[in-house]
Amino acid sequence: MRLAVLSCLMLAAAPATARDLQAERVCDARDAAALAARIAACDVILRSPGYNDAGRSIALRNRGRAFADQGAFDRAIADYDRAIGLNPGNVAAWFDRGVTRFTLNEMPLAIADFSETIRLAPNAVEGWSNRGAAWRILGENDAAIADLTQALRLAPSDVMSLYNRCRALAARGEARTGLADCDRAVQLAPEDPFVLLSRGIALLAAGQLPAAREAFDATLRRDPTQAWALYGRGVVRERQGDARGARTDIAAARASPQHDLARIERELGRYRAAR
Repeated sequence: MRLAVLSCLMLAAAPATARDLQAERVCDARDAAALAARIAACDVILRSPGYNDAGRSIALRNRGRAFADQGAFDRAIADYDRAIGLNPGNVAAWFDRGVTRFTLNEMPLAIADFSETIRLAPNAVEGWSNRGAAWRILGENDAAIADLTQALRLAPSDVMSLYNRCRALAARGEARTGLADCDRAVQLAPEDPFVLLSRGIALLAAGQLPAAREAFDATLRRDPTQAWALYGRGVVRERQGDARGARTDIAAARASPQHDLARIERELGRYRAAR
């Protein structure tokens, strides 16, 4: 995610060469198919005498982003660390390091980075939205709702903030209130599997089992291995008396490689007892 408060332009300490200018364009690109070229272009800038610390900080942030896109998260964090060391005001480096730590499930560290993002750029919705999501994952629903509400003051149609606040409200026992956020998110992004999943979870929390089943089914049509949706549908089936179907779905959720089973059990398992 790109923060609008940052310029992608490099800061030159000397007149830039044509090679440097070409490298800037490639280093700042987001082409997922050109990761090696992006990294090589950032290397050109970092070797060039034509950039000051602020310019090198931006190049390091961009190279870190390419490493993160490549799945080389340790190298990404190392570049973000260096970028921040050269220029502590590089908002995007703080934010992107937070996103990488979020991806690695290092939520307290991610929250610290998003907090610095907010301090430096209080009107950047991404900082509030992502910190709110991290609070929600930690189960700190009051803090999550506060941050996500601020994000929605800044950007009322921010889909990520809507579906995360929906889930935080549901987890706090206010599922019916949260559903208004999920319904709005569905209007804005009807094909987004995270939106459909979040609505299913809120409907399950509200006890609206047929509608929850429909939402989980819709999620699974887009991603048949989505562990949260499989587990949620299993809970619905169990509560509707379909023990065999419930066992099948919950076993598939537990076998899926793309999930944190402990968190699924914690967030959705409690609804199994509500039969």
